[in-house]
This record gives sequence, C-alpha cells and structure tokens, in this order.
Amino acid sequence: MLELPAAEINRLLSTPLDFSSLFDEIPLGIMVLDLDRNVVYLNRSFEALTGFSLSPARGVPCRNVLRSSACMTDCPDAMVQGDRRSRSLEADIINLDRQKIPVRITLAPVQNNRGDTTGFVETVEDLSIVRKLNKKTSPAYSFANIIGRSRQ
Repeated sequence: MLELPAAEINRLLSTPLDFSSLFDEIPLGIMVLDLDRNVVYLNRSFEALTGFSLSPARGVPCRNVLRSSACMTDCPDAMVQGDRRSRSLEADIINLDRQKIPVRITLAPVQNNRGDTTGFVETVEDLSIVRKLNKKTSPAYSFANIIGRSRQ
C-alpha cells in the first residue's frame, strides 16, 4: 500500500482548495454531510444518479435526499458513530423519477488534525450495470435452459 507523507498532504491543505471541482470529476456520487448528517455538498455524479441538485438539498437530512432502504434499517451513519472507520453496504435508492437503483453506500467520517470528527463523506456507487451483467451471465450456470433427449 502506498502511503503519502503527511507533510505533503498538509502542504496541500495549508492553502484553500476548491474541493467541489475535484469532487465533480470523481465518477461516484459524493455527498458531504455536517455532524448532524445534513447535506453540505453534492457532486454532479450524485445529482445525476438521484435527480437532487444542491440548492434544494442543502441543509436537508441525508436520509431525505438519499432515500435508501438502508436509511430505515441499516443506516451507515449509525454504524460510524464513535468509530473512525468507514462503513459500506449495498442497498437500493429511489431517485426523483421514482426508479429503484441498486447502489453501494460508503460513509466515512471527516476528521481534523486533532482527530475530532467534523462531518462525513458519503459515496454512492451505481450497481445497476453490474447487476445487469450478472443477470446475463447467470443463466449459463442454471438448469433452466437445458433440454434433455430421453426416450422416456
């Protein structure tokens, strides 16, 4: 595993950075949350996936924007409380067009130099293409399409 020296990263962070332009280039949906789990920022991929744009979503609880089945039963926010590790799970979301989309949700705490949690970053990865590929390949390993030629 490649480890970046802390001094290199600190030098980058010692001047103001425009993280929104960086986040917009990442092909995963990214949602930045405050400590109360309210939306601070959404990148373009998140907007395209869910249909929500930043202005109406800012300040809204993440569960109302993500609209995931995991929000009610297996919320990654609750799993991260008091823990500094990220959590990931697979679930479905409902976008503004009322389409059900399978996704992988990963939540990680954002910490300052003292180790205090100052917010959260949640990524949402669209798994619908992976699921479609699995459906195309899975019939090759099932018995549904086998036709026998027995005299019985």
